[in-house]
Amino acid sequence: MNTVRRAAATAVLLSAVLLAVGCASTSPVVRFGPDSPMGLLVVTMPKTAYVHSADFREVDLRAGRFQEGVTTLEASAWSGDAINSGGELYLAVRAVKPGDYLMQGLFTARGVAGFGGCAAEGGPVYPVEAGRITIVRADLYWRAFLAEGFVPDVDDQAVLDTFNAARAAGGHDIRGPVSIVEPAARIRWPSPLSWTRDCVRTATFTRIE
Repeated sequence: MNTVRRAAATAVLLSAVLLAVGCASTSPVVRFGPDSPMGLLVVTMPKTAYVHSADFREVDLRAGRFQEGVTTLEASAWSGDAINSGGELYLAVRAVKPGDYLMQGLFTARGVAGFGGCAAEGGPVYPVEAGRITIVRADLYWRAFLAEGFVPDVDDQAVLDTFNAARAAGGHDIRGPVSIVEPAARIRWPSPLSWTRDCVRTATFTRIE
């Protein structure tokens, strides 16, 4: 396992929260190609009895400002954005416009009760390019957050093998170059004063890496 990513995952500080989470939609059939004006964001999630979510927000790294809107990817045994059933991790996918995306929070729920938090003390930012498939190893953060026994220690090659098997099955048409990306930056912003899933209540942030 890449020690840089392991250290980065451990560095993200999450505050425990109690939240309500609605039911996810049915799993998608995905079509994506290298000529797309969008980028395909793929997020690795633990396989447990819980619904796991990762919230992303586009940021302007040069200006130090947040963009509007949150993109939520979810995965569970029965629904969400996951495209696979094989392998040790779920792969949740979403086409997004090209840009730099902050993973601002991780959340998990079973029924209506849940647990998770915001990454305000050092949120990782990932570049997403048009026509490219970008894999974000959110499972590493879950592994540090939930304790290692709940999330398997999976190497990058196993993730790529799982993705390639998934895009060859299930009616998907997913083409284009794929890579597992490291954070391009790490940022900090004022942490919400109360436990909430509304992680960002400010217009600007500070780049710390």
